Amino acid sequence: MQPLVSVIIPLYNGERYIIDCLESLRKQNYRNLEIIIVDDGSTDHSLDKINKYYVKYKQNLVINIIKQKNQGQGASRNTGIDNVHGKYMMFIDQDDTLVTGILKKMTVKAEKLNSDIIAAGYQRVAHDGKIKLKIILQDTEWSKFKIVAPWSKLYRTEFVLKNKVKFLPVVLGEDVYFLMQLYSFEPKVDFLEEIGMEFYKIASFEITDIPLIRKVARLGKPVIISTGIAHLEDIDLAVRTCLEEKNTQIVLLKCTSAYPAKPESMNLRTIASLEETFHCVAGLSDHSMGSAAAIAGVAVGAKMIEKHLTLRREDGGPDAQFSMETEEFKDMCTQIRIAEQALGKVSYELTPEQKKEREHSRSLFAVRDIAKGERFTKENVRSIRPGFGMHPKHYEEILGKSAKKDIRKGEPMHWGLVE
Repeated sequence: MQPLVSVIIPLYNGERYIIDCLESLRKQNYRNLEIIIVDDGSTDHSLDKINKYYVKYKQNLVINIIKQKNQGQGASRNTGIDNVHGKYMMFIDQDDTLVTGILKKMTVKAEKLNSDIIAAGYQRVAHDGKIKLKIILQDTEWSKFKIVAPWSKLYRTEFVLKNKVKFLPVVLGEDVYFLMQLYSFEPKVDFLEEIGMEFYKIASFEITDIPLIRKVARLGKPVIISTGIAHLEDIDLAVRTCLEEKNTQIVLLKCTSAYPAKPESMNLRTIASLEETFHCVAGLSDHSMGSAAAIAGVAVGAKMIEKHLTLRREDGGPDAQFSMETEEFKDMCTQIRIAEQALGKVSYELTPEQKKEREHSRSLFAVRDIAKGERFTKENVRSIRPGFGMHPKHYEEILGKSAKKDIRKGEPMHWGLVE
């Protein structure tokens, strides 16, 4: 007998699409199928259409309708997970359809390989029926993880429930969060490398996972390591592990694992010490509020800044309180670039602008008419602006000397005027 498959469909005002979605499931001719529709507070005629459809095809389909107040697609999928009975589960959006026969192919492969996840390709179809995009996955292990979205995949229910994986109850980003959680219980490095990761980030709480760091280091890509809960010896061991695998592309991030981190606990001067001690690039993983710490981190030598980002704090989530919204993040980046420009280099040379402004410095001028042979005194020579006269350092030197010729009030002093 075919294993039971539970298909979870979040529903919100989907009267335009939902019947096409259900029809594609019916045409699978998969006899052991449970359809879980989670109605997320629809205000249209979606449920009426579903009920009429079910009356017509109830001999062929098992449909379980669950109603809840509007909470978003992530929360709806979580409700579906809580009510799954199948050996496998699948997520479909209300405007998606399944190609006929694909469900059987996926379950056969899952049973054969004893897989936790089976991924299929997908295609985007225009309203006129033309295929706009088609993604075909080869029968290779890495292809199962090519599409970072929950749909087009079959999941072993036991695997999902055992690891307590759920979607974030937010409007956007719940897909990636679910997949990354789930993948963290799979051989994560193998499949991540195969979808083209340019670098790897080791979170603070994984800095003691030396087998993981060794495996990542062997890939030859840059390794970014946060140090939020690490003792000095933990950092040293992590760095030595990378070096043992001939990987010198190491970035160490000074981090304070507190959410949010208080400024007085951050000790940003450690950034320069990390670079000096371990001879690698150093940066800051910043959990503090605002951008002040990030900008200060750049000032003390940080070459990389990590900051939590959210589209809207009001959407909630475990990191929302200390995350930046997009405009704040953009402003922080602008301020960091300005700080970098301001830091510049060690230089005592004057810029063209400074040289021009130097004209407004002080110099020696005659402040009274001075006759030829008259002595220079504090009453007739002073240090004033602008800087077109003799340097003020010669002031004491010329006092008491005589004028070589008549000097008019306001004339800049120079050695040609001194006997």
